[in-house]
Amino acid sequence: TQPGLIYNEMRQAYNHNVRKLWIVNVHDPKVAGYDLELFLDMAWNIDCVNGNTIGSHYNNWLCRQFGNEAGNAVFNGMKEFYRLCGQRRPEFMGWSQVELDKKLYQRGLSPVIDTEFSLTEFGNELDRYLYRYDKVCNAVAEAEKLIRPELKDAYFAAIKYPVLAAAAQARKTLEAQRARSFAKGSTLKDMFTGNPSLYAACAKSQQAYQEIRSLTNYYNKTMSDGKWDGIMHMRPRDLPVCAAPSLPTLLTDAEIDEWLARSKKEKLTNPENIHKQPKGKENSIAFNASQYTSASPGTETVEMLGHSMNAVAMPKNGILTYDFNAETEGNATLYTAMIPTQPNDGGDLRYAVSIDGGKETVISLKEPFRSERWKKNVLRGQSLRTTPIHVTKGRHTLTVRALDHHIVFDQWMIDFKPNRKFYLIPTE
Repeated sequence: TQPGLIYNEMRQAYNHNVRKLWIVNVHDPKVAGYDLELFLDMAWNIDCVNGNTIGSHYNNWLCRQFGNEAGNAVFNGMKEFYRLCGQRRPEFMGWSQVELDKKLYQRGLSPVIDTEFSLTEFGNELDRYLYRYDKVCNAVAEAEKLIRPELKDAYFAAIKYPVLAAAAQARKTLEAQRARSFAKGSTLKDMFTGNPSLYAACAKSQQAYQEIRSLTNYYNKTMSDGKWDGIMHMRPRDLPVCAAPSLPTLLTDAEIDEWLARSKKEKLTNPENIHKQPKGKENSIAFNASQYTSASPGTETVEMLGHSMNAVAMPKNGILTYDFNAETEGNATLYTAMIPTQPNDGGDLRYAVSIDGGKETVISLKEPFRSERWKKNVLRGQSLRTTPIHVTKGRHTLTVRALDHHIVFDQWMIDFKPNRKFYLIPTE
């Protein structure tokens, strides 16, 4: 859970005079150590942190746990880890759901399906997501060299296991999706002919699943001489998202090694420069909410919150403006992404958008508890709304106005490509 979300919600609770009793539900305390400490620090002293100091609060925690040198070395990587989890939690990577109608779904669990990460849009956002996880894993490995021997197990439990397991979960799921896209549903023997990238994707997906097994076994059986055996499970609640990947073909261990080596040598997947944003952002204009031109008094940028990691909490009647330049003219879609919240006064949860001082479009984020859109908002970590607009070439101003309390703005995009299939607003 992103620290910024804990901060924002508990600050809201305190501001609404909830000051006698806070209750926190922690399923896995071993990997929620920092989140729990932030919660307790705020309960003890609500002013111990603000929206602009969450990062330094976390950095201080890392340094206190693992020493200044190691803590400072791993901090940026862990910030990125929180962003990647905010974009999609590991347990949500299968685009599946729980607690569904048991008459339609076995045990009320829907199966794993292809994600919304695109292999083509915005320069291949699927590969960019995996690339960023690789960078985080590298940062964790480099910082581990600075960890004192007596802290190795603590580092594995609090940092290495959650990061490497989450990265493997993403790789398992997304490489399986890539393999299925190459196979195109075929079951013919020759579907692999001339398609080595399919084998490489299968190998990466299977290897990632084996890595999760190995990491979890080490956590339970080897770390601290087995002291925490049983605390971690590679398939919690036997969820479909944690199962072995669904692939067009299964490879032997020798074949996995062979294709991993070939993939690395021949660069069969993960093309170069995937970390770079494509020129012109492919006919779109994208901003993080924190990149505003002007903001009303009372606006607070909250670190480590949202896909942007800098979501903006707006006061009621607060206004944010964004100056931007359009190089294209025509009909477009305005995407506005807010942090999923609930009305904290029993009322509505509305904001309004307008271009160049024109007519406002009012949007409500209020959702019935456990409605389908409420679920999707939680799974995505964003409430994404669309507004049809027409844009002319030249300079313009987007205005966003909070009509109710608890509006937290994350990102926005104007997209001139109709019906684009994508997952992440491309602001990197």
